[in-house]
Amino acid sequence: EEEYVYTGPVYVVASVKLDGTDAKQVVLDKGENPALDSYMSRVTFAEDGGVIGVQESYIEDNTDPMNPIWKSVNYLMRWDAEGNLLWKKDMTEYIGDVEYYYPRDMFVMEDGSLMFFSWEGLGATVDMDGNLIAPIEMDPEKAQQMGSLFRSSDGTIYMTSYNDQYTKMYISTLD
Repeated sequence: EEEYVYTGPVYVVASVKLDGTDAKQVVLDKGENPALDSYMSRVTFAEDGGVIGVQESYIEDNTDPMNPIWKSVNYLMRWDAEGNLLWKKDMTEYIGDVEYYYPRDMFVMEDGSLMFFSWEGLGATVDMDGNLIAPIEMDPEKAQQMGSLFRSSDGTIYMTSYNDQYTKMYISTLD
């Protein structure tokens, strides 16, 4: 009997044209030492057909075996259109060493840079090589009331937000 060994998740991106033709599937390279307890979130696409995504991982620190500690570690990753991993960077390089970071909105800007935010109001703009252009920090209270961020075809960034009672939703531009 052969023993099953779990090797972690497999990341697959599928695409198809709106008319249903040209279906493609690409398996994304996870790189060296991928966390077994991880998943992809916040995936977007670069102008060259490459893929950018966040690998959310949970790492166990067994320094004290009687009290293991689980830490959330998130990586920003970039692949070419064939699924080859171009780079993988710990997101603390962009937002600092915070206790917990939950990525949320991410999109490619008109100039080709990538902008991303978290529920905590932390974010950054990076170039397509993963180099930090500028950190972004929003008021944490406003970030908690933020619904979603999205970029229109003309490049304007819109934000949905809620009032204090979460009974009304607003749409505004993000400057």
